Amino acid sequence: MQYITLALGSADPQTVREYVYKANGDLDYMKDFRDFEDDGTDYIKTVYEINGAGLTDKITYTDYENGQGTGVRKKSIRWGMTTVDI
Repeated sequence: MQYITLALGSADPQTVREYVYKANGDLDYMKDFRDFEDDGTDYIKTVYEINGAGLTDKITYTDYENGQGTGVRKKSIRWGMTTVDI
């Protein structure tokens, strides 16, 4: 896995977004952090599922507080040019 971090600030940079890639180079998931005064445990995790053709098949957004899932989750499935939220 490869990690890429987007951070803001110069003296004490704060992580805004983290990208995590699989060994084959596909994006596995992203974390969008929202509470910079805390310890970075509050974020929204976006997970991508890729189909056999290499296209995004499903995107799942999960809310985390204190590093634990809150149960708030949204899934989107894409068929051709149409995206359906479930």
